[in-house]
Amino acid sequence: MSTAFIVHTDDTPFVMRLALNLGDAGLITRISEPQAKTQHILQADAFNALKQSRFVIVCLTQAGLQNDWVVRQINTAREQSKVILRVQVEPVLTIPDTLAWINDTPNFDFSVAYEPAFNALLTKIIDYRTYRNFDNPVWDTVQNPYVGLEAFKHWDSPVFVGRDDEVRQALQILRDRDFLAIVGASGTGKTSLVNAGILPQIRIGAIDGADEWALSVVRPNTRPMLALWDSVLALHDEETDTITSYPQSALEILETTQAWLNGRQWLLVIDPLEHVFSHAGETERDQFFDVLRLLATMSANTKIITVLRSEFFSNIKEYPDVAKHFVDEQMLTLNPIDKEDIADEIRIPAQKVGVRLDTNIIAHLADDYGHHYEDLAALQYTLYQLFLRRDVQDNRLQLSDLNDMKGTQASIDTIAEAYFSELDEKQQRELKQYLLSLTNITQGAMASYQRTLPDAGEAISRLLSHPDYGLLTELPSTQPPLLRLTHPSLITYWMRFSGWVQDNLDDLTYRSTLRREQQDWYANNTDPAYLLHGSSLNRAEAWLNDHPDSSLAPFINASRREQDDRDATKQQTRRQLRWMATLRRAVILVFLMLMLLALAGMVLMLLRRV
Repeated sequence: MSTAFIVHTDDTPFVMRLALNLGDAGLITRISEPQAKTQHILQADAFNALKQSRFVIVCLTQAGLQNDWVVRQINTAREQSKVILRVQVEPVLTIPDTLAWINDTPNFDFSVAYEPAFNALLTKIIDYRTYRNFDNPVWDTVQNPYVGLEAFKHWDSPVFVGRDDEVRQALQILRDRDFLAIVGASGTGKTSLVNAGILPQIRIGAIDGADEWALSVVRPNTRPMLALWDSVLALHDEETDTITSYPQSALEILETTQAWLNGRQWLLVIDPLEHVFSHAGETERDQFFDVLRLLATMSANTKIITVLRSEFFSNIKEYPDVAKHFVDEQMLTLNPIDKEDIADEIRIPAQKVGVRLDTNIIAHLADDYGHHYEDLAALQYTLYQLFLRRDVQDNRLQLSDLNDMKGTQASIDTIAEAYFSELDEKQQRELKQYLLSLTNITQGAMASYQRTLPDAGEAISRLLSHPDYGLLTELPSTQPPLLRLTHPSLITYWMRFSGWVQDNLDDLTYRSTLRREQQDWYANNTDPAYLLHGSSLNRAEAWLNDHPDSSLAPFINASRREQDDRDATKQQTRRQLRWMATLRRAVILVFLMLMLLALAGMVLMLLRRV
């Protein structure tokens, strides 16, 4: 994966949208700090990020051309032979003589319309990714044509093969209808189909006018409404600093979206949809599907692609107004690809970089697929590792390396175990606990990855310092950076990890439930009504004692404080009631005594008369 460094003068919504879209296309995106010229630490960070980037995207404004810090970054990029791409934000610019050379770099005029300019920019970037055979290649610098456990991105579209029929079917559904549901089991390549198959065709106008569509990719997690609202904000051309939260009404979100689209066609991609069920609380889940319902039924200029793991298909029935769109004529069910396509997936990327294949290696890989597994992620991981192990002089994928990894099904287990064996006992325990913290259990015993803060120790740091293992993925565009399991196949095929999950299934299932309850609390602005109490709180506190570093501590501790406040209020109320009861008894007693005294006085008066 390559890195793009964006040079600009201020953090406008335009720059944020550009970075977001480039990230969705598969580039790691870094954004220059406009104030770095006066802060030495930020300045060093900016130059380090620039040095690590392959592409430097210069957002040109007249103010930027007169900014010494911006000019310095542009000249540094030239000195380091970076690929410099101009993004023209304003319609008329006067280039100073000192930067006259920049007129020879590719220019993309965003001042008229965003979508066509972005598509042209992305196409140019992909040109640099396109593989080709060299007359005298330097084989140890050739980029790996296989993606490992990661999903294919738009950036990887030149080596995405085997799904041509599905791409054609998807495009036809989008021509005829406004809703496309892609459903398939884990590892069948749903996200890759969208990223590297469907969206590249959309961007080049495979559907009439599609190259001018506004395109948003929503990746739901614990806060799906925030993820959706961020994609809506990216459609807005003006400053959005004053917008601090999304509207609570689904209808209001729809109206806001329509106003900002201003008649443009909008393609909304939601991938993976199952995270709304597995990661979010009930309140935000209901809100999300209410918005999805309105967008699917009331927005004439919106097309929607949803990507759903088949294990969650029955969950959609909880929302009938959305479920009605999951019908045959609007649904593409992704099945495992056949052996002929498997052969293409192995051979064609290798041909594009001039890599040779040992005799029978395709037959061995294709024979494994279908007999022992139907997970494309596992196949891509094996190919990724075979490419790393090739002899760069001979430049060949070797059957002996495949045998060393014990075949495709066992390759993940073999490589993960090799890393695990390098750790001492403390680091092994650390790795186990951290990987389990990244595991989210839903739908009974099924596991899926969960993004979380990288508060990891040495074992994780060492793993991240060796990205070729490809087991964990860092999300650098987030602040602070997040980590996730690269793919749920890691749990399935690393036998030790799978054993950990099975041994801790009840604990992980309960933690996943607590996570969703915590998200409900957050989604409702920490309303005490959504906190735990009674036996539920007692169980959570017992669990927290065994997991003191859990990110759930704020939720459980807030529940305890609220429970203590309730208990204290109840005790105070009981004391007040007891005091009032005592007071009532005292008043009654005094009243009775006074009545007795009065009665005694009357008796005495009668006796005197007698």
